[in-house]
Amino acid sequence: MIYNIDTIPAKLFFKINEKGDLSLLSDEKLSNEQLQNIWEEILSSYQEITNKKANDIQLLLSKKIQSLSSKLFSIKNAVFLLRSERDSELEYYLKNKGYKLEEETFLKDLQRIEELSQTIEIKIKKLLGQLDSDKSKVKSNLTFEEILLGYMTILGFGYKDANTITLLEYIAIEKQVNIKLKAMKNGKG
Repeated sequence: MIYNIDTIPAKLFFKINEKGDLSLLSDEKLSNEQLQNIWEEILSSYQEITNKKANDIQLLLSKKIQSLSSKLFSIKNAVFLLRSERDSELEYYLKNKGYKLEEETFLKDLQRIEELSQTIEIKIKKLLGQLDSDKSKVKSNLTFEEILLGYMTILGFGYKDANTITLLEYIAIEKQVNIKLKAMKNGKG
């Protein structure tokens, strides 16, 4: 299946937007260029439907930069600490991030991990180039589930599984929340 604006789960959309893992857009074997085109089409449709302004895009970029920066910081610190003393938790952390650490080539593996982490720095620099410096200070600590639950509460709806709600459903719910909040602000809700 290849996702589009009609079928992509909202949680997956925001996860891809944050992490940048475009391979999640399809269970078929597609080229990076094809995945990038699919993502751009979904993102463009999302922006068109929601009338998202540049500020919202800046917020999404800021969250992505923050996430990548945290990942880079953790990897570099783990490598730095492992150079002076072996630690099974740090080794597990790096292995869990997809890096290879072998007993025989441990120090070389640490060097390779450090070199590979430079690709994260490049991604960050690329995103920073797209980010207006005034907007880079904005960040959100709420999870998708917390936001959705808040929306459902405001609208008086029951529980909705955050993993099954599509992006279009989420957009509709978000619009209804904005309408209700505006009515409440004007004393009509």
